[in-house]
Amino acid sequence: MFWAAVLCLSLNSSPGLAQKRAQLLFQKGQTDLFMQVGILPTYLIDKAKIVLPPVGLRAEHRFGKQYSLGVEAAHSVSQKTDFFVPTEEVREYQNTSYFFGLRNSVHCDCRRTENIDLYGGFSLGYTLTYIEVLNGTFGPPEWQRDIRPRRGSFTYSGFLGVRYACGPWLSLSGEIGFGVSLVQLGVGIKI
Repeated sequence: MFWAAVLCLSLNSSPGLAQKRAQLLFQKGQTDLFMQVGILPTYLIDKAKIVLPPVGLRAEHRFGKQYSLGVEAAHSVSQKTDFFVPTEEVREYQNTSYFFGLRNSVHCDCRRTENIDLYGGFSLGYTLTYIEVLNGTFGPPEWQRDIRPRRGSFTYSGFLGVRYACGPWLSLSGEIGFGVSLVQLGVGIKI
C-alpha cells in the first residue's frame, strides 16, 4: 500500500502526465479491478486477534455516469480465546471466513476535481465461516453456545467510499462500511 501511494504521488507530480488529466474522468463503460485490505476488521468487536487481516478483490463496471455494479470476494483469519464459566475451561478458536458478493454503487456528480470519485451503495453476499478449536475438539462447550464448525449465511451491508485517480490507470480508494472490515484501503487499476 505504501508503494502504491508513492507511485501515485510521483505520477501525479510528473509534468508529462499533467496534460492527461482530462482523461482521468470516471466515466460510463469503465471497468476497474481493486485489491483492498481491511484496517479495522469487524472481528475486533469480539476482541479477536487478527491473524490475516481482511483482504479482498473487487471488480466493478460503470454502467452509467453515476451507477456501477461489481463483484467482490474477501478472506480473513482471526483467533479468539473463550472462558467457559460452568466448566472453567479455556478454549482457543480460529475463525476463517470468506465473503462473496455483488455490490451496487451510486456515484456523486458533485466533485470539484476530475480525479476524485465519491460513492456509496449496498452489497449482498454470502459469508462462509469455518471455526476450529485449536486446543481440543468440538464438544458440549461449543454446542451450548451454538458454535458450529461450518456456517454460511446471506449478508448485506452498506458502504461509503472515495477514490482518487493517480493517473490514467491507477487509483487509491478508501471505504467505510459494515462488510469484512469497518475501514478498508485499496489500490485499483483500470482494465
